[in-house]
Amino acid sequence: MDEKATFVEPQARIQTLETLLSQSRAREEALTTQAFKDREQIALLQTRNTESSNAAAEAQRKLAIIRVELESRRTEVERLGAANADLHRELESVADAATGAVERAKAQRHLREQDAPASTPEASAQVVDLSEERRTSGAGWQTT
Repeated sequence: MDEKATFVEPQARIQTLETLLSQSRAREEALTTQAFKDREQIALLQTRNTESSNAAAEAQRKLAIIRVELESRRTEVERLGAANADLHRELESVADAATGAVERAKAQRHLREQDAPASTPEASAQVVDLSEERRTSGAGWQTT
């Protein structure tokens, strides 16, 4: 019995070692396959990272251009707003001058109607001088 047990023992060891060797080879193949897959994934992610970096750089460039355009438009809006305010003040000045001229014309007409004893067609054809002087003060039309 001893001989049989001694013979079985090395045979079992060989079988165990062959099993371990087979498992080790399978594990090595799986690790090698996984390493290749990992390298492919790393290459793919590096490509995506480069593309993302390029896209981010392009977006930054476009953002800088948009900021310059925005600042230019803000400046233009401010300039137009100031010009609008100037035109508004000039319009008010012209409107005030026109109102004053109309009031003076009404007053002169009223005086003529009161002074004239009889209204004749020639008297009603008189021309009233409503001339105004434009000053170069930048405030628009001024009455004298």
